Amino acid sequence: MSRLLSFFLPGAIPYLACLLVLHIPAGEEWIPGLESFFPGAAFFAGLLIAWRFNRSRILFALLAIAAAEQALVRLGPAQPGGGAPARLVYDAVALLLPLNLAAFSVLRERGLFTGHGLWRAAALLLQCAAVATAWRNPGSPLAAAGKSPWLSSALCARIPFSPAAAVALGAACALAGVRYFFARDPLQAGLFWALICSASAVAAPPGPAVPLYLGTAALILAVSMLETSFRLAFRDELTGLPGRRALNEACARLSGRYAVAMLDVDHFKRINDRYGHDVGDQVLRMIAARLARVAGGGRSFRYGGEEFAVLFPGTTRKEAARHTDEVRRLVESCRFVVRGRGRPRTRPQTPRPSRRPPRKLAVTVSAGVAERTARRPTPQKVLRAADRALYRAKAAGRNRVCS
Repeated sequence: MSRLLSFFLPGAIPYLACLLVLHIPAGEEWIPGLESFFPGAAFFAGLLIAWRFNRSRILFALLAIAAAEQALVRLGPAQPGGGAPARLVYDAVALLLPLNLAAFSVLRERGLFTGHGLWRAAALLLQCAAVATAWRNPGSPLAAAGKSPWLSSALCARIPFSPAAAVALGAACALAGVRYFFARDPLQAGLFWALICSASAVAAPPGPAVPLYLGTAALILAVSMLETSFRLAFRDELTGLPGRRALNEACARLSGRYAVAMLDVDHFKRINDRYGHDVGDQVLRMIAARLARVAGGGRSFRYGGEEFAVLFPGTTRKEAARHTDEVRRLVESCRFVVRGRGRPRTRPQTPRPSRRPPRKLAVTVSAGVAERTARRPTPQKVLRAADRALYRAKAAGRNRVCS
């Protein structure tokens, strides 16, 4: 449920606000001023944030949206007497914009002033030059390509843009949505809603709706970059749990009765030395997955290294110790099958059985629990007490919970 909610928020809010502005009767009085100011401000803010955060993919996506906005406003059907050249520009923007946004959602971050960045900039400039050439020379081969049966079939009478553009838009939206639900990347959700705004701009009649929709697309991408930076600062990338900074902020909001549990992976250095850091990362992810479902209203955090912390608001020490021990027993019951060094990364068509039995790795955790009392009135003192209890658990033989 949280993943679905984060997909719609905050991306859907600017889009719905744009729809509201365009459809309320009072908007006719102040939309002209908004039309002249908002798109440029949104594009400038987005480009500045993309440059500052080194998000070259979003920077190029913003440039593609800005080029589409200029083409539709200056050369497209919004111009009186545009005729066939204006329609060609319209069809080209409707087709190329979703393709560009889909490409930038898949490509890796390669920087702006690099060879890859220059190639991507050259590709955008080449598209702009091709559209401008077709607009100036209606008899050119580029303009003739826009009149093919696939681009101008009878289906165009039912939809505002060509079938090729509709297919490109649908495929781009599906790609951004699938990539978000696999990676949970706010940038992918932002690209999805930017595509929705782009489709609305292309489908809208000539007028102020076109720049407002595309300016909203730029604003959504800028917000998605800020959300991504927030996640990087407050969420651990390896385990997906909130990080140390998020723990400090959560502790600052605690009041009343609460308990804290500190957990540590037993002999984690030995696991890394014997099986490698890849297996160590898998161990941390497994433990984080178990801690994310801890009972008792506990909220889990990656404290650092192989240590985790769990906050139990409104919970006593005994209750928190019981819930923590459930996680400990669950981790103890799991077994890892360590991949052999010579095992292929992909499964062959005719797999051969291994002569050696698979190596199974047993993992355990130790934990310490402390509760807020008159002697420990602050979260920092409760954390230190839980940490001391954790060291007592290790000294007592590990794989246990002390409080």
